[in-house]
Amino acid sequence: MSHGFFPCFSSYKHQECPLSEIFNSPSDVRRVKDLLSGMIDCKTQVDIKQAIGGKEIKPIRPDSKENKRVIKIVGDSSGVTLLKIDYGNNPFRVYLGIAVDRTIKIYMIDTKHRFY
Repeated sequence: MSHGFFPCFSSYKHQECPLSEIFNSPSDVRRVKDLLSGMIDCKTQVDIKQAIGGKEIKPIRPDSKENKRVIKIVGDSSGVTLLKIDYGNNPFRVYLGIAVDRTIKIYMIDTKHRFY
């Protein structure tokens, strides 16, 4: 039996990145739909990357101003691997954490590239 990942919004940072902003753009809605579908259907991070169109998935480490801001907002992320999904030459970014129980904690969906 194959196992996907389960998306979780319980740690979402609504104050910093309101979910309502996603609905302002049909392309953002499509990106979120593809991402959530990819999480459930895929077995590995590589599969997720392919499911969302080959966009870049990077670890979040405190090696840049952007990452430091994100880590500060996310807070305690023990037990998860922090990742950023970068959609290339547009402001759309997803900040998430993958836990060992195959839960993906979605912390922020940034439609405006606020942390750059």
